[in-house]
Amino acid sequence: MKSAFGRLGVALLFASSWSHGASGGTISGTVKGPDGAPFKGAFVRAQNTTSRIIVDVLSDRQGGYRIQDLAPGKYEVRATAVGYKTDPHGDVMVDAVQPVSLNFALQKGMVRWTDLSIYQGQLLLPEDPGKKVLFTKCQACHSFATKVAATVRDEDGWRGAVSFMRDSVGVGDKRASDQDVAVLVPYLTRMFGPDSELPRSPAELPGYEKATHAEFSDEAMKIVYVEYSLPGPNRIPWNAHPDNKGNVWIPCAKTGDKFAELNIETGKVREWSVPLGVRHALDVHSAMAAPDGTVWYVEGAGGKLGRFDPKTEEISEYPLPGGAGNAVRIDRLGYIWASAGAGVVRFDPKTRKFITFSEIPHPYGIEVDNYDNVWSAQFTNSEYPTDGLIGKIDINTLKVSVYTPPTTTKLASLNKEAPFEEGNAISHPKDAGTKRIAVDSKGIVYFGEWWGGQDGQHGQIGRFDPKTETFKEYPLPDPAPTPYGIGVDHNDFVWYNSNYDDILGRLDPATGTVVEYPFPYSDNGIREIVPDAAGRMWFTTPFNNKAGYFIPPK
Repeated sequence: MKSAFGRLGVALLFASSWSHGASGGTISGTVKGPDGAPFKGAFVRAQNTTSRIIVDVLSDRQGGYRIQDLAPGKYEVRATAVGYKTDPHGDVMVDAVQPVSLNFALQKGMVRWTDLSIYQGQLLLPEDPGKKVLFTKCQACHSFATKVAATVRDEDGWRGAVSFMRDSVGVGDKRASDQDVAVLVPYLTRMFGPDSELPRSPAELPGYEKATHAEFSDEAMKIVYVEYSLPGPNRIPWNAHPDNKGNVWIPCAKTGDKFAELNIETGKVREWSVPLGVRHALDVHSAMAAPDGTVWYVEGAGGKLGRFDPKTEEISEYPLPGGAGNAVRIDRLGYIWASAGAGVVRFDPKTRKFITFSEIPHPYGIEVDNYDNVWSAQFTNSEYPTDGLIGKIDINTLKVSVYTPPTTTKLASLNKEAPFEEGNAISHPKDAGTKRIAVDSKGIVYFGEWWGGQDGQHGQIGRFDPKTETFKEYPLPDPAPTPYGIGVDHNDFVWYNSNYDDILGRLDPATGTVVEYPFPYSDNGIREIVPDAAGRMWFTTPFNNKAGYFIPPK
């Protein structure tokens, strides 16, 4: 039996009773490899030709797959696997009466550089000072497959691209120094220029097999995704927040400069541009609808909190204390909470006044628990390389409590004398690198730790019990765990994506067991995993320009 997993991947798990169409149709069949044997782990994708909504499932150990509850209509259906190819089935008519049977026979194809994860790129690209800059500075925001390996540029082209991301007004990120650029541009040109030194396929390199993920479990084959494409290129959807009217609000980060409303049933997307002013990019990082229907968003580069009224389509903006907005949440009283440069802030829409909680100076992810207490995770800042904490603001007293995870204490001591190096991969981390945070139904807090796992470098999942004020940390099985987005489902399982190796995992906190799942795209880049009232878990894959959801198993 063949395995499809020639690259690392991420996945989203569904229950067998997931629902997409109002009166669903079914497509099922088998996938076989070039030798005629059942093929495990091929993604079978059905895309509605009218709504453009995509549903992805995986073939199981017997090569079988089943896509159910499809909205009636015409579909294009294809099977995909890294290193294999097959012809798609077009104009497939689906209705609620007659099931459709489609079989696929895969043929050998070529593994491409755009199939790789960040982790695989790190392993396979030749060593060079420019490589270090690429994977410590550039990969902090960019993904490898879609933003580096997918483009051929000469030296002038790469220099222009680097300059745009580093020096442009509203885009510029100065973490790459002039010395960094001097080694980065020639390296990118040699690797991904017209006369590339690389082989056509990474599979030709002797280390490729060791860089591939082991075969995923049979449990992982139960995954189903529903995905929606955003209009136009480079929207860079950062996260997806459902409202109570059947729509999802999506901020478009970096140069996207928009926020969007997605209709779940039709797949239609409406967009509104944020006021740019003199900046080229405001980096809209988070958007969320309030119970009254107004939509609130924050800008990372623009440094503002925005209010959008869908009825009048009017936008009002308010400068955030300290700028640098990253996440927005709304409590039951209607207060707007955001992470900002000066700390966690609360905004009163009636008085238009902020309260700043400077005791939490560098918040990244924030979340409101069932009691409306506000939790935050503090990610490393270059000026203060000893963050890695979590904070709580009591909704009744506004008292701030700050807690230090064991890994932050350990790394601060272990690497005390080592020089701090900014970036998403650093040699001597001084804290756990807490990014996003989530709370389960019992009030237990979970957060991703970017650093300090079993190897002292890669990450793990942290747990904090507010009642006992005790921590527990869970190791992760993938080779380069870098937990970014994190969410808790209706069963209190904890979901995370590992950014560097495109793995999505489900942690059972009761046993510490982790199940890993494959994802249908390279560069998943998931920033948040957000549950809705129907049990769906929403995500975006920014550099693939898509939003989607999955439903956890019962």
